[in-house]
Amino acid sequence: MKDEDELFFIDEDVEEQTALRVQAAWKLLIVDDEPAIHNVTRLALEDFVYNDKQLQIFNAYSAAEAKTLIIQHPDIAVILLDVVMEHDQAGLELVKYIRQELHNPFVRIILRTGQPGQAPEREVILNYDINDYKEKTELTAKKLFTSLVAALRTYNDLIIINRYRLGLEKVIDSTASLFKQKSLEKFITGLLEQLLSILNLNGSSFYSHSSASVDYTDTHHELDHHIVVAGTGYYEDKVNQNVKDVVDGLTFEKITQAEHNHQTLYFDTECVIHFKYMTQYESFVYLKGFTHLDELDKHLIERFCNNVTIAYEKLLSESIFAQH
Repeated sequence: MKDEDELFFIDEDVEEQTALRVQAAWKLLIVDDEPAIHNVTRLALEDFVYNDKQLQIFNAYSAAEAKTLIIQHPDIAVILLDVVMEHDQAGLELVKYIRQELHNPFVRIILRTGQPGQAPEREVILNYDINDYKEKTELTAKKLFTSLVAALRTYNDLIIINRYRLGLEKVIDSTASLFKQKSLEKFITGLLEQLLSILNLNGSSFYSHSSASVDYTDTHHELDHHIVVAGTGYYEDKVNQNVKDVVDGLTFEKITQAEHNHQTLYFDTECVIHFKYMTQYESFVYLKGFTHLDELDKHLIERFCNNVTIAYEKLLSESIFAQH
């Protein structure tokens, strides 16, 4: 296999070595019963890059093979689909399968046909949920590039919008459930669980606030009085321990920085979410174990924290009042 072919043929022997690159690639599926079409398309797209991401190309030579690949890779972004394969309507039936049975509205489907008379463009566009229609003879390398960029741009926008929608639904649902909590400890545990759910994280986290009334104008107090109030993962059994005793020195410095600056800070695989209340208490949530938080994730964190701050402050005030 030539070096330039590695982008398009990811087999089991090289899968582990290319895992990181593949994760950052757009998935493209070519569905056509003519091997020459696969080869020509591969050559035309061998240097393709969009938004700093290359292509991982999958090949299917029938609609049946395509169904298997689509099920195995639900994050395929674009399908270049032939109409006539096993039979005259194989490609169009595959479109219905993707949209109606798999309920996948995100993948962009570019229909390619060498026999336009069997699938008239006007009829196909009106009756099938496809995103573009091209005759194979007109799809030059330049037009293929243009069509693919347009399809990927739309796909990316749809995925972002969907993530935003799902994230906001979680924010709304979780905020409602958190308001129902009567104990401070349960509220905090729910807060951590919902944050991890919103961000789809399986890492470790903990919530901390001061165990004593402290003077925040005193820059020497640092985090001496902060304890772990609730935790998940590694920190689940660290409750009631001092923060400085359960984290390493570098992490402690990051938390101190966020606390001292009264702001939320993001790092490579961790973040410190700072909470500022009307009372003299300040607190923070520490999340660790993710590979990347994009701007949408950060926006969801901020939205969620804004929604729960008022409720938490009420519970915190009631808890402090009850202790006195």
